Amino acid sequence: MEKQIVYEIAQRIASDKERSNYGLLTGYIGHMIFLSEYSKIQPEYSKIVNDYIDNFYSDIEQGIISSSYSRGISGICLGIGYVHRHHNKPFEFVSKSIDEYLAAEVDEYLSTQNFDFLHGALGIGFYFIERAKEGNKIALKALKNILEKLNKNKISNNKDEITFLNFNKVSDISLSHGLSAILIFLCKLIEIGFPCKNVANDLSIKIIRYILSQKIDRQIYGSQFPYTSIENHVKGSRLAWCYGDLGICMALLKASEILKNQELYQQTIEILLYNSQRKDLNKNLVQDNAICHGTSGISLIYHILNQKYKISKFGECEQFWLSKTVELYHKKDSNENLSLLEGLSGTGLVLLNSSYNTGTQWSHFFLI
Repeated sequence: MEKQIVYEIAQRIASDKERSNYGLLTGYIGHMIFLSEYSKIQPEYSKIVNDYIDNFYSDIEQGIISSSYSRGISGICLGIGYVHRHHNKPFEFVSKSIDEYLAAEVDEYLSTQNFDFLHGALGIGFYFIERAKEGNKIALKALKNILEKLNKNKISNNKDEITFLNFNKVSDISLSHGLSAILIFLCKLIEIGFPCKNVANDLSIKIIRYILSQKIDRQIYGSQFPYTSIENHVKGSRLAWCYGDLGICMALLKASEILKNQELYQQTIEILLYNSQRKDLNKNLVQDNAICHGTSGISLIYHILNQKYKISKFGECEQFWLSKTVELYHKKDSNENLSLLEGLSGTGLVLLNSSYNTGTQWSHFFLI
């Protein structure tokens, strides 16, 4: 059943000729990632992968340029670098002018305090983290600028906690647009031995304190954390990658690992075990099979957790949400989105791994 769905998705994507949006998470570079993984099983699809890369170069030559992680060049470079990951220099295709352009875009986003992962400075920062591993000087300078601006624009309270405002000018603890992505960014800086490690470490600890202060009564609200923050509105959150307990917990687990905080690890695992009981789709606002806010994203998170921590309830949860992914696929609209974040490319990658055990290395595109 799942293998047939994967084949159907591959056929849908391969026959799609609409390539106006080249984004990693929103456009045809995401389609390329799915077909690249599927070519492990069906090698003939590798030619289409190369066609997508050629298509991108053509768009660049025509001056069709955007910078963001979700829709622009920073995410695309990570996507193409992923396809080239077995090469000696996976980012050899990136010109100095592209890095300079992205560094200038980081400065522009920082000037308005736009730290957003999907659509702001932080997303480009994740690209520059990969470049910094190669000693790229432009990347190192851009990352230093982001860290300095984070430190300068933090909002502190008298409990030694810090937060930041999102693009809607509210405190947001989510993975997609808020503090959880910032926490992962800081942890990755620490992980690669970035200079000013003490600043990143201090910010991380205070962000964790703030996130944990946001706990709400799950018996009343159905989730451990609110939708954005309790200062904004005390409201239970959906079960999803984008907002709510799952994405937040993935950030807290990363922090517990990097900061070697066993107590934080235990607290986070307990919250994830609680969430493994949340299986009512309507009550938890699960309405589609996409990674962003649907069943395949939930299944993917529990797959990664089960692979790493070998907790049986996580494996059971992964399989439950896989079955719901298949059910919802068969109810799909014929014009369904094909993207990585909200469409069939992402769903296909999850089902591809469950069918053929191809792995989920690509999940780092979602910070998990």
